[in-house]
Amino acid sequence: MLKLNKRVAYRFIDDETIFLNLDTDSYYSLNRTGTFVFKKIVEEEKNVEKIAGELAEKEGVAFEKCLADVKELVEDLINEQILVRNAI
Repeated sequence: MLKLNKRVAYRFIDDETIFLNLDTDSYYSLNRTGTFVFKKIVEEEKNVEKIAGELAEKEGVAFEKCLADVKELVEDLINEQILVRNAI
């Protein structure tokens, strides 16, 4: 399970998301597709496979491509300390 780092502030602006890591003072932004993925993780608590399936259907792209892209984005968000893995 993934969750938002408590030390990260974010705002939705149009179809994008802007983040500020309060520990590192780093900014990060997501485009429309990244924002779709982020909302599914944080607001709906969906896993990457479900998100990739919804994204593939929404965008008309192969599931495997979406899954690889969603996994890559999640790893980027973890590396940027925006998301953290939540031990169950």
